[in-house]
Amino acid sequence: MIRCHATIGDPDYCAGKIPVATDADGSIARSYDLNVREAVAGHKDTRGIEIDHGFAERTTFIVTPDGKIAATIGGLAPADNVTRALQAVQQLATSGKPADGLHR
Repeated sequence: MIRCHATIGDPDYCAGKIPVATDADGSIARSYDLNVREAVAGHKDTRGIEIDHGFAERTTFIVTPDGKIAATIGGLAPADNVTRALQAVQQLATSGKPADGLHR
């Protein structure tokens, strides 16, 4: 959401390493059937900065070259999300289809 603006230049976060979109009103997240939670006073991000806006849980979409969503990964801790995403991409690259249970 808006929070990405603050981390885009931070070398410990996005820092131009991957494309990042902001979604201030949550409309993009909702278009992918993600639940956008309202802001909750006192909740903080991984840097300890208070989150003062709505947010969706971390969700990774594996998108094929033809633009189709091959896998959706969510509900995991950040490191587990990365591991699962890598497994899904590797499975897709070797077999042409996503791993079981990751279809959307």
